[in-house]
Amino acid sequence: MHIGTFEAAYDAVQVALTASDILMEDDNTHVLALCRPPGHHAEADLCGGYCFFNNAAIAAKYLIDDLNVGKVAILDIDYHHGNGTQNMFYNVSNPFYCSIHGDPDYPYYWGSADEDGEGEGKGFTKNIPLPKGTGDEVYLKNLAEALHIIKNYNPKVVVVSVGLDTFELDPIGCFKLTSNCYREIGDLIKKFFFGEVKLLFVLEGGYAIDQIGLNLMNIFESF
Repeated sequence: MHIGTFEAAYDAVQVALTASDILMEDDNTHVLALCRPPGHHAEADLCGGYCFFNNAAIAAKYLIDDLNVGKVAILDIDYHHGNGTQNMFYNVSNPFYCSIHGDPDYPYYWGSADEDGEGEGKGFTKNIPLPKGTGDEVYLKNLAEALHIIKNYNPKVVVVSVGLDTFELDPIGCFKLTSNCYREIGDLIKKFFFGEVKLLFVLEGGYAIDQIGLNLMNIFESF
């Protein structure tokens, strides 16, 4: 581990926890946690995929156990499946975990459509894997499906793991989403939840450095 890595990962968790506190204050409706490094591949006892602590999962657990918000859902829109987040909550009914991602591929083979939880958590994991080359129209159709499923769960808070490696110019992801698609992603999330469900956005992956800021801003253009 490089010098400073632990401190950076620890600070990223603190950003997510602070954002959770701010979200639950007064009438705040949505908060963005700008976390680096990302977290959704990290498990309770395992790091990987540039992830050391699972910022979104820790925030969700904090919202449930410490802030007593009730039901929480996690929506993961990173190109890569959030195997760490899924594994942490695979056997529980709260939070609900839903991921839209590229077809499982090396080195992470988790995230197939038939993975839907175990025990108490059966039915509280939803995976929507999409093929390489997926563009705006197909992606947005599947996002709407995911949002319907989450809304039926009736959460008080939705934690959105915001991965921007779905962008068409991303050097690691294999989707073909345009910058404008991120506006539509934001519009859909707002349409389904704004004013009824609090939203905590936690930054995950994204490696098209020149466009990552623009694409992130586009998500929040309509908020």
